[in-house]
Amino acid sequence: MASITCGNCHNTHQSVLEVRICYGSIAPAPAEAVDGDAYLASLAADAPVQPTAPEPVVEGMYKDPETGRIYKVQKSRSSGYNYAKELIGGSFDYAAGAMKIIRSEWRMTLEQAKEYGALYGTCCVCGRTLTNEVSIEAGIGPICAGRL
Repeated sequence: MASITCGNCHNTHQSVLEVRICYGSIAPAPAEAVDGDAYLASLAADAPVQPTAPEPVVEGMYKDPETGRIYKVQKSRSSGYNYAKELIGGSFDYAAGAMKIIRSEWRMTLEQAKEYGALYGTCCVCGRTLTNEVSIEAGIGPICAGRL
């Protein structure tokens, strides 16, 4: 069996388990524990549950509940990664760093998008001015309604 040089005491140990014990990250195995792997597994079973990763932000429309800012997340044609544009003055402009702050729970429902469009006369999905009477009343164009 290969020996491992410990970064803590600078001596050699016979296993990773012994190195971890030396660092004090885990308690030494009880005398009756012969199998180091079984001992590590028992420690893992008692370990606190790690928090789950947040849901990924997918393509769609998002509204920051604190600031009211509207973001459009879309996939880049060149890289394939998602990026965000912010709705400013009726048009969407690239928002550098926005993907780091946008949360999946901010995703707008179709009803929220329609409400925004009816209020401002601007389609929340594409940013165009709504001109059709039915679209203005609905708050969103028929093509964009299918995208949400």
